[in-house]
Amino acid sequence: MNINSFPIVIQAYEDALTGENCFCGTEKDFLSVIEYYQKDDFHAQALEAVEAALYRHPRSIGLYLKKAQILIELHRENQAVLVLNEAGRQHPADVSVALLKIEALTYLHRFEEALSLLELLKTAVHGDQFADVWVAEALVYEHRQEYERMYFALRAALHIQPGHAAALERMGICVELTRRYEDSVALHESILEADPFSCLAWYNLGQAKAYLGRYEEAVQAYEYAFILDPAFEAAYLDCAELCLEMGYPRKALQCYLEALEQFEPHAELFFQTGRCYEALAEYQQAVAWYAKSLGQDPFDDEVHFHIGACHAAAKQWKRAVRAFQKAVELDDQREEYHLALAGAHDNAGHAGKADYHYTLALETAPENSLCALEYARFLLQRGHPATALIVLEDAMTVTSEDARLPYARLACLFAVGRQAEALYRLGEAMEENPSGLNLLWEWAPQLAEDPAVQKVIAGCEAIVS
Repeated sequence: MNINSFPIVIQAYEDALTGENCFCGTEKDFLSVIEYYQKDDFHAQALEAVEAALYRHPRSIGLYLKKAQILIELHRENQAVLVLNEAGRQHPADVSVALLKIEALTYLHRFEEALSLLELLKTAVHGDQFADVWVAEALVYEHRQEYERMYFALRAALHIQPGHAAALERMGICVELTRRYEDSVALHESILEADPFSCLAWYNLGQAKAYLGRYEEAVQAYEYAFILDPAFEAAYLDCAELCLEMGYPRKALQCYLEALEQFEPHAELFFQTGRCYEALAEYQQAVAWYAKSLGQDPFDDEVHFHIGACHAAAKQWKRAVRAFQKAVELDDQREEYHLALAGAHDNAGHAGKADYHYTLALETAPENSLCALEYARFLLQRGHPATALIVLEDAMTVTSEDARLPYARLACLFAVGRQAEALYRLGEAMEENPSGLNLLWEWAPQLAEDPAVQKVIAGCEAIVS
């Protein structure tokens, strides 16, 4: 039966299951039924169909292979091996049977048997079949966590057959495992010289160049991948994510909108589209897309956090408080959520609640100097410089790498009246990081006109010059 009668084949088969008629399909008809169920991940129904097919066509190698594939998909590899043994007895020269048996043995961690079978297979195959053998061997090495050997097996497969889809797919994963990004660039560029229309090779090239920091080239490679294959969802998404990280939200948005047209929408795609609008300061649009994401996954704390960030950017503080509060309720171990909620409460006029969440942020991540800096500034602005000083000095015992902390402490020292110590510490801070003065003026702008402060700064600058 041709493709136009495909639904009729399915109906006829399902009518036979209910006893309404007898299904006497050809091998091709049965394969259509099996593939129909496989496409929708109805593995149990596909297995039932292949059993019925083998009853009517007991010597079909294609049906044996289908049955073994379905059993492997159901993680019933021991049964798959038995099926393939029977297929091998009936068709001893069929390479596909041996390759699928190697796959099943690999998943069972029967690696030595798989490798022994591979060695036998190498004496029986020829031409492009060697590429399939190398891919099977790479699978064994992958499951044995011998990733270097996996890399060389896949490279051998691609040397024989540069467009081998399975080898290209596994190579992308292998390069991440081995960190052979420079080698990957050279390998895939050579493949593309032979076949410039290989979307998988372009995608792998993009992955390698992105890791190496060659971002513009990576974006171009991803674009070639999805232009060549408009159904290549990963290429769209990785290209868009990289564009967003590079500060090109408009280009990222274009990729996400194209992906929304091409593929079934999902929460992550809605979320990333919202991120683009947020980066473009189009906050109403961003919130609308984030709401779509929450429609599919209402318990995603990160989405609630970004909604809060949009409201905060628009100075809609009550809405920001609600969104940040929801993010904290879903995950109270993220200090950035507490900091954002504290800032929103502060701007909404809830000083007590702001203080509470600044404290929680600091308790959650005492090593994060930003928590101490934001809390100390809040305290200083609220007229509590002594408490702010304690917060900063405690932070400096935990982490001394943040050059902003000494200047923040200076502002507090001046505020509590410890001017002599502050002037001495100013000299130390200038010696370590003279550019940090901007933070001091930001925290205590009046000090920029203080003669004693200017004298210390002038002295430090004279020494440097």
